[in-house]
Amino acid sequence: MIAPKGAKMTLKYTKYFENVIDRDRYLNLTKQAVILTITNDEIVSATDTNDAKYTVKYLISDVRMTSYEMPTGTDDLYAASVEAEAFYDVSDGKAVQVEVINAKAGTEYSA
Repeated sequence: MIAPKGAKMTLKYTKYFENVIDRDRYLNLTKQAVILTITNDEIVSATDTNDAKYTVKYLISDVRMTSYEMPTGTDDLYAASVEAEAFYDVSDGKAVQVEVINAKAGTEYSA
């Protein structure tokens, strides 16, 4: 038997906004979800792929900002540089769900 181990997921990203109102509304959220999709545009030719592209999706139900900076520079650009942490969400029973997809089948992993 392998005992479960603790895990921690943190994110760092920059989000751009069209105006100050949208930026402030985003920064005032207490809970938000994130979907990060990574797609390999190269076609992989192998017996299990049918010349397919691979996609990996990270679905995070409860992401909370731990810190943010609002860089200044131009009046036309509204941005927030954010650091956040993923939390376990009781409503769906997971912190992070990872989906790995190829041409034949998808594999799902939840943590």
